Order: sequence, then structure tokens, then C-alpha cells
Amino acid sequence: MEPSEKQHLMNTFWSLAAANDEKRVSGANTLLKILQNKQSLHDNEETLCDDVIYSLQRLVKGLASSRQGARQGYATALSELLTLLPIISLKEVFSLIKKHLHSNSSKQEEREHMFGQVFAYIAVVQSGRLQAEDGKYTVNVLTKLKGFSEKKSYLQDLCTQASMDLINMSSKETFSEHIWPSIKSDLSCGWEGCSPHILQTLLTCHRCFPDVVKSKFLKTHWGHKDILHPDNLNHVVKIFTESTIISHPNVNSVCDEVLKLVLQDQEKVTVFCQQVVDSGLLHARQECRYLALQLVERLLRECSAEEVDNVLSPAVVKILINSLANKQHFLHEASKKFSATLPLVVKEIQDGATQLEILKCLISKSGNIHFDQITKTRSVHNLINNLNLKGVKLYVKFLKNLFINGPTQDSFEKVPDLDSTRRWVCHEMLSLIRSPGIPKQEQWVLDVTQFLFVHAYFNIESNDTSIPQCKHLLAHKIGKELQELLASLFQSCLTSLSNMPASQVLVEENEPGQNQRTLGMTSGGDLWVKLIVQYAQQLVTSPHVTFRIEFTSEMKSAWEKMLSSVADVESKMESKRNITAGSAFQLLFLHVGLQIFMEPSNAVDLVEELSNCYKKAFTKRRSVAKQVDEPEWVEVVVDILIGLLSKSSHLLRAVVDNTFKMICSHMTKKALSLLVDVLDPSKNKEEESNVELVNDSEEEDIDEDKENSPSNGNINEEDEIEEDGSKHDDESDEDDDEDDDEEDDEEDEDDIEMVDDEFRAQIRDALGDAAVQPSDEEDEQEDEEDDDMDDETMMRFDSVLAAAFKEKLQKKKSKMEAVTLVLHFKLRVLDLVTIFIKQQPENILVADLLLPLVYMIQTASSDKDQDLLKDKAANIYKTKLCRPKKYPKVSGDEKEELHKCLEDMMKALRKASSVFIVSLISSGCLFLVRILTSSIDPSPLKTRRQRKDATQEKNAENDSSDKERISALYNKSLLDFMTYRATCLHPVLFTDLIERFPNLGWYLAPQLIQYTTENIQIYRKKQACLMLTNLISKRPYLGNEDPKKICKQLSSMISKVVANTLDSESTFRPKFILQFLMLMKEFAALKQSLNDKEGFDVIRNLLQKLKDKTEIKRSGELSSAIGAALKGVNNRSSSKRKRRKTKHRKRRSETEKV
Repeated sequence: MEPSEKQHLMNTFWSLAAANDEKRVSGANTLLKILQNKQSLHDNEETLCDDVIYSLQRLVKGLASSRQGARQGYATALSELLTLLPIISLKEVFSLIKKHLHSNSSKQEEREHMFGQVFAYIAVVQSGRLQAEDGKYTVNVLTKLKGFSEKKSYLQDLCTQASMDLINMSSKETFSEHIWPSIKSDLSCGWEGCSPHILQTLLTCHRCFPDVVKSKFLKTHWGHKDILHPDNLNHVVKIFTESTIISHPNVNSVCDEVLKLVLQDQEKVTVFCQQVVDSGLLHARQECRYLALQLVERLLRECSAEEVDNVLSPAVVKILINSLANKQHFLHEASKKFSATLPLVVKEIQDGATQLEILKCLISKSGNIHFDQITKTRSVHNLINNLNLKGVKLYVKFLKNLFINGPTQDSFEKVPDLDSTRRWVCHEMLSLIRSPGIPKQEQWVLDVTQFLFVHAYFNIESNDTSIPQCKHLLAHKIGKELQELLASLFQSCLTSLSNMPASQVLVEENEPGQNQRTLGMTSGGDLWVKLIVQYAQQLVTSPHVTFRIEFTSEMKSAWEKMLSSVADVESKMESKRNITAGSAFQLLFLHVGLQIFMEPSNAVDLVEELSNCYKKAFTKRRSVAKQVDEPEWVEVVVDILIGLLSKSSHLLRAVVDNTFKMICSHMTKKALSLLVDVLDPSKNKEEESNVELVNDSEEEDIDEDKENSPSNGNINEEDEIEEDGSKHDDESDEDDDEDDDEEDDEEDEDDIEMVDDEFRAQIRDALGDAAVQPSDEEDEQEDEEDDDMDDETMMRFDSVLAAAFKEKLQKKKSKMEAVTLVLHFKLRVLDLVTIFIKQQPENILVADLLLPLVYMIQTASSDKDQDLLKDKAANIYKTKLCRPKKYPKVSGDEKEELHKCLEDMMKALRKASSVFIVSLISSGCLFLVRILTSSIDPSPLKTRRQRKDATQEKNAENDSSDKERISALYNKSLLDFMTYRATCLHPVLFTDLIERFPNLGWYLAPQLIQYTTENIQIYRKKQACLMLTNLISKRPYLGNEDPKKICKQLSSMISKVVANTLDSESTFRPKFILQFLMLMKEFAALKQSLNDKEGFDVIRNLLQKLKDKTEIKRSGELSSAIGAALKGVNNRSSSKRKRRKTKHRKRRSETEKV
């Protein structure tokens, strides 16, 4: 064997001892392939090759190893090798076992060798070679295994299982001639001398060879022909109890053998569970109770629906509840494991009836409908999520029957309260709809929704088999509170259905907007809400049901108008006319129609308004002349949606979102302004008191939004402001802040005084004459009167004062609720804005959202209560609005509007309240710049070639004009930033432009060069240098500026700055000089790239003089910066970089050759 092959063979033995199962199996397969190949190449087929002999010895020796996974790996390989190469004799294997696996040196080594022998015999048994020897070695192996089992208790389970495998694999002749005679005496001991090992051997022999181990033998030595006769079960309990001593916490294999016999007969299951589990193990010590739970788990996997009640008996459920509820209970961890495994057991069971029976054992009978709450687990919840479709259907049927008939003594050991049970049933039905893991079928989903609807809004007076859910009368009437709960849960159910994706959407053609209708639809293409409306129509026209509220003529008229409108919409949609608008109206009509049962007064008016809007939307323009100032239909719809958003209903919120998605393509400027006006702080103060209070679930959604929204903090400005003027600016800013604080304090004091005056008036009215303030002359007399005041009068005053203070607290609470209400309403409107941005990213109307959102964020920043609104709006503004995947393409008049919007944004910059607002406006400006600089305006009337040439020429002219207008605005803002000390601008406005649009940034270059030499704040000068440095680093983009002209201006500026720095009378500014030197380095690189070395000698001399300045020598950072600038002038860095690249190429080519 070659060295590499030998090394490969050696490495496979290391893989056999790996802790990973896959690695061990892979190593065993590799070893077997190598040995089979070597043996096939061996000259003498009747003898073993050297590699096989070595490997066989190595495998036997390795069985004594104590490394994790070694015995399993070596035993597996040995078993497969014996099967693969029959030429290996068992006699040789047994001799190797005797030679290498016997030791008397130490207890530890003796223990390891004993384990090795057991695994060796197990490998021989698993190989199947003993059967080929006709029982020659079978009795010897059984004797060895029996001896190990009796010698060491920790080997009993392993040896017994190996013996059972040997018996199962033996033929009838081998068993009757060799095995049975050797073990018959041991199995004749009866119950008095029985052990788990003996009972398992007896049951295995009788199951595999009933003709040899006959019933007569069992009756003679074990009392009955049936080993599990009821009279013998007490002995079985004793054996099981004894097995826990040996195997706990594992389950002894004798238990599995007994369960195989038990599951053969249903009557045996009942008797076994009652006598062995309930009356036996559950009344024994704790280890036996643990075993009982394990037996129950095994039985549940195999039992039928009729046997579940006996397996999961009341005694088992009681122990399960008690141990789960008490963390100190001995079985707490075991019960947790059982409750975690039970859903997986249910998932494996295919019979839905069996699944339901297991569930009923926990929530009814001896269990409790609040099982999860009592045990503080999710056992029942997880179990329900693992039901199959048949199990879910049966569970729904069980819940409906429990609601209709109520809990009875037959179903519950302790009958719960009727209303409590019905409330639980309703919540369970809603949970089935909401849970994503439960298999959904349209029929049971519709049944649950109809059930909630009919009992929420109707009374079933008599049976009506033609209407679903009306076939049975309620045993007990529904109270008002339960009716309100049903109505609330029905709306929640309808909300879930509205957002539920359809499994299949039958769409013949991919019409615009139809892909948006996959939510809230059945697989047949019908809306869930439409099916509910059709069901409601059946109830309205049925004489067997009555309304819970009075169904007035106005309600009936509105209902009929809704139905006729829906029919008309559907007819138009079938003709492929206005599919998206029709879908929106259909959805709105259906949901508003259902609102007639929920909020009749508002719904009737909404149906009328929606009907008029629908007529306008689908009436041809030519047939009806539009009135002056008449709103478009989409504007009316948006107004209706905003009104629906003001209500605290998740259902209406889902309806509004889905409807708005359908009409986004029809949005107009006025329609969008309706949303914007809601967010505008100056336009909606009067509407704040007209919005309803939100519920708890709404607040939870708000909390989720708060968690998902980023926390936006103000950007820190530059720390360095070195001139006196900068200090003056800070002081003036601080003065302004102090003035603002004083004004706020004064306003707060005015509010307090106003509240106090009003409160004092209430106190005076409550106290009457006793509240009159005494004069100085009457103080003494008043004190005497106070002393004469009796206790009854004082108690009356106490109650009056308490009522006054309570009223004051209530007003304060109402005011806080109103503030929270408006916040939630605006957050919902923001969701609509987000939908519009996502649905219509190429619509030019998105630009109209920039300023309103900025104003809203700026206003919300001054109020801590509006932090959530500010964060969410800022997140939408930055990530959705200003960073879209697609941009609008505009032309003509639209461009002019965008330029006007950009001007307004620049004006807003000068009033920005913080750096954070400046950064937001800067992002919006860049968004507008991107649109203006990438727009295309092709002419459709020309030929392709003419259109292409004309378009290129026109685009070049427009592009130049747009860039000049944009750069003029930025230059104006740059002038404001550089020269006005109290400016609100920040450098981020210009650095963002340079980073995103360097070609436009070059339009700022002349002004920036000029500002570096003018008499302005040193902070501004430093910022100008920084901007120029960033701009020059983007040197591939020079815009329309002449590079040489820019270089001349920069050279002149550099000379002035260096000369001024060398002047002994000027103040040395180290941080400015550092940034200036970085600029010089980039400038040198620019000149080198242009092959323009004019003026380098002058600059080099100036830098050498500057290098000798004392302040430069003292600073290592400045010395390094000036050295880098000199290298740039001398072009050393570029040559060095070239040498590095050349060296790297040579090294790479040499590596490739090797």
C-alpha cells in the first residue's frame, strides 16, 4: 500500500470516533469501500488481506475506547464489515474479543473492556452472521450477554436488548433447538422470581414463537394463558416499579414490549390504564409517576379515539395540571416535557377524531377550559395548532355545540359558568381564524364567521334548515355583554379575513389592480365580506330570525341601496370598465353595508354619500356637465376614508388600507391635499375634538410602531468655533432659547392661573357662604365661627371638595386622552401616505408630500408627546419618500412646479429649528434634484432618428438650464451659511449635494474658493476647505467648469492662504491649516491627473517655508499632513503606488505559474 493510501485508511478510524453521527457513518462507509477494494485485489480469495486483518483487530480494540462516539462508530463498522465480507470467520472474531477485550489490571480498565465485549457481541448479532452458523455460537453469545447483565446493573438494558434482537432474528428451528432449551428454566420461575429482564424475554419469545412457547406453559408457570390477564396486572405494576430502579429516567424496554401486547385489544387498553397506570404507578413513588407519563405518551401515539379517555384519564390530567401549576412539584419538569411533546404526538396522529379527544381531555371532562392560564403554559394552544383539517372541523363543531347547549355534567366533571364558557368559545373561534398554523378551509372559516355574526346581531326564534347556523335554538339566551363581545369578535374576525391571502386567485387576465385583490378573497375569487353580506341578506329576509336592534325603514332602504350598488359595480367590472375603481367601491359598499348593523346612524349617511360618489365616478363626462368647484369622486372617497380612520376599529382600518391601495392610481392633487391637511398642524386643531377614543388593541399597534421606528436625534454640529463672533452667536442662541423658555413658562403660568380661577369658582359654588374670604376686621369673628362648625357640616364640605377635585382630575384625564387620540389618528393617516408612496413611486404628486411632512416633523419635535409621530414621519420621509427605488419622470410645466417646490424647500431651510430638520430638508432637496436632472421629454410626433436627435439636443438644453437654476439656489444658501452668523443652515446641505451629485457640486467651487480667503468665521473657512476637498476627490466629475480655470483659482487661493499663514502678525489656526493641507494634497492629485504642473514650483517653495514654521514642527499631525502635500506635488505617492501594483502583478503571475 502506498503511503498516501495508508494515511487515508488511518484517517478513517479517527472519523469512526467522531461525536457527530453523520461523520461517523461517512467514515464507516469510506472504510468499508477501501477494505472491499483491497480484498477484491487480494491474490487468494480464501484468505484475508493484511489491511482487512489490521482493520478487524483495530475495530475490536477500539470498542474499549471511552471516547465519545467511539464504541458506536467501531461497532457499526465491525457489524457492516462482517456482513460485507463473509470470509471473516466468527471464530476469529471471538478470539480477537478474548485476546484484546479482557483485562484485570484496574476497575476502570475492566469496566471499559466489559463495555467493549458487550458492543462486540452486539455487532456480531446485528451482522446476522449467527443465523448462518445454525445456532453454533448462538447459545454462547446469549450466555455471555446474560453473564454481563447479572454482573453489572448498568449493562442490563443493553444486554437484554441485544438478547431480544438475537431472538427476533433467529429462525424457528434455531430457537426451538438451541435457544429455548437454554432459557426455558429461567422463564419457568413465575411471578415470584420475575424481573424486568425475564418478563421481556418471555413476552418476546411468546410473540415471536407462539408454537414453541405455548399457552400451556404460560398457564402452568404464570397463572393464565394471557400474561396480561387482569389478575396478573398487579405483578406487572411491581415489575414496572422495579424497572425504574434500573432505568430511571429512561423507560425500560420491558414497558415497550408490554405495550405492544396491550395495544392488540381495546379492552386490554382500558383495563391496563385503570389498574397499572391510574391505580398503580400514579399512587407509587415519584419515579413511577414519571414512568406513568411516559407510558401515556407512548399509548397516545397508537391508541384509537375510543381509547383516549382511558389513556389520558382524569387522574393523569389532574397530576398534569397540579405539577405544571407548581414549579416546586417533583414532576414539574417531566410534565413540561410531556406538555411540549403532546402537540407533536397529536401532529403524528392522522385521525382527526383522536386528535379532538386528546384536546377534549384537557379542556373538558376532567380538564379545564382555561388549562393554559392555570398551568401558565401554551399546551392547548400548541396542540390546536397541530390539528389536521379534520381535527379542526371537529373542534369547530364541538365549540358550536358547547355554545348552543352550554356545558353539561356529561362533558365536564366541574361544570363551568355558562357566560364564561361562551366567552371562551368565542375567543377560541377567533383564535382559529387568526392562527397561521391551522389549516384553513373556506367552509369552516365561513361557518365560524357566520356563527359569530348571527349571534351578535340576530335572535333565532325558530329552526330554519335552509339558513346556515340557524338549525338549532340556543338553550339559554345571550346577555347584552356577551352580545357586545360577539360583535367585537366578529369585527376582529372580519379584519383577519380582510388581510388573509387567498390560496388561489382565479384571474383570467392580468388586469391592472387585480393583483391587489388577492387579500381578503377566497380561492374562488369572491370577497369574504361579500359572502357575509349574502348571508346577512338571508337573515334579513328570513321570518325565523329577528334583529337584536330595531331595523328601521332608513336602515332597510340603505341596505337595499347598498345591495343594488354592489350589483351594479359587479356588472361594470365584468365588462372590464374601471376595474380598480370598481373594486374599491365594491369593497367600500360591502363593509359600509355591514356597518348598518354596527353603527346604524353613521352607516346610513355613508351609504347615501358613497352612492352619490359612485354615480359621479361611473357617469360619462360628456353626458353630464361638471358643476363648478364640484369635487372629483376620488376626493370624496378619500374624505370618506379619512372619516372611517377616525373611528377606533381595526376592521375599518384594514378596509381603508385595502381600498386606498386600489384608488392610488386615481389620486389627484386635491385628493392628496386632504391627507396632507390632516397632518398639517395649523389646519386640524378644530378637528381634534371630533375623533373617538382608541381601544387597547390600537394602543398595542402604536407601541409596535414605536418599537419599529428609529430614534432620531439631532446631529451634533462642529465643536470648533474659534472666533469671537462664534461665541457671540452661541450667546445669542442661548439668549433666544432663554427667551423661548421664559415665554413658555409665562404661558404655563397663564394656563395655571386660568385653571386655578376656574377651579376656585367651582370650590366657591360648592362651599357657598363658607367659601367667602373674611376681611381683616372679621378674622377673629370668623375663627370663632369655625370653632363652632359641627362635624356634620365638615363632612358635607369634605364630600363636596372631593367631588370638585375628582371633576378636575377627570378633565385632565380627558384632555390627555384627546391628545393621544389625535396622535393615533395622524399615525393612521401616515400609513395611507406610506401606501401612496409605495404604490405610486413614479407619480409626480409624491413631491407634494415633502414640505408638509417637514412642517409636521418640525412641529412635533417641540412636543414630547408627539415623539412617536415625529419618528414615524421621519422614517417615512427618509427611507420611503426620499430614497425610492423608482423616480418620477417629468416634463414641461411639471418641471416648473418642481423648481418652485425646491425654492420653497430652500426657504424652509432658513427657518429650520434644528440640524435634524436641516438634514431632512437636504434629503428632500436631493430627491427633487434627482428628478429634475434625470427627466426625459420625448416627442411622439417625430421619427425615431429625428426624435432621438431632437430629444438629446432638447435634454441637453433643459439639463443645462435646470442645473443652473439648482446651482443658483444652492449658491444662495451657501452665501447665507458663510456670511450670516445666526444662520439656521448646516454644512450637511452642501456635503450631501457634493456626495450625491458631484457634477452639480462643481458649480459651488468658485464661491467656496472665494470664501476660504474672505474675512469670515474660521469655522466657515474650515468647512469651505472640507467641501472643496470632498469635491476635488470626485474629480472625474468636473461639471461644466473649465478644469484649468478652477486650478488657477485654487493656485491663487493657496498662495494667499499660505502667505497669510506665514505672516507673523496673523493668528495661527491649527485645525484650519490641517484641513487646508488636506485640500492641497487633493489639489496636487487633480493637477497630476490633468498633466498640469504649472505653478508647482511656487507651491513647493511655499510649502517648504510653511514646513519650517515653529507651530508646524511642534505638531506631528501637521507635519505629516504637509509631508503628504509635498509628496503630492512631487508626484511620489503615485509612482510608489505604481511600483506596488507592478510588484503585486509579478507576484501573482509567479503564483499562477506554480
